Amino acid sequence: MLIDAVNLEAIDRDLGNAEGWWEGFDFNTPARGVTIHVVAAFDPALPEHNEQYLQDGHIADPYVDTIKPYALDKVEADRLWKLSEELVGQKFDY
Repeated sequence: MLIDAVNLEAIDRDLGNAEGWWEGFDFNTPARGVTIHVVAAFDPALPEHNEQYLQDGHIADPYVDTIKPYALDKVEADRLWKLSEELVGQKFDY
């Protein structure tokens, strides 16, 4: 899979995102990238941290980790949920 990192960085810069200014952007390896899914599926501590943002295999700390505002916005989550239902043509209870 070819990723055009130059264009991604340019877009991030145009949007004012900090990621666009990092030198040597560190893309996840597949093994590192899958850790978030494993943690989300099997970590027994997660139910007590419902609606938290997970990053790199741990619950993200908003004082340390970069968390976009839309990632924690309930209105945006609802809009995404409704769009997903529309795209797959099925309604889900949540």
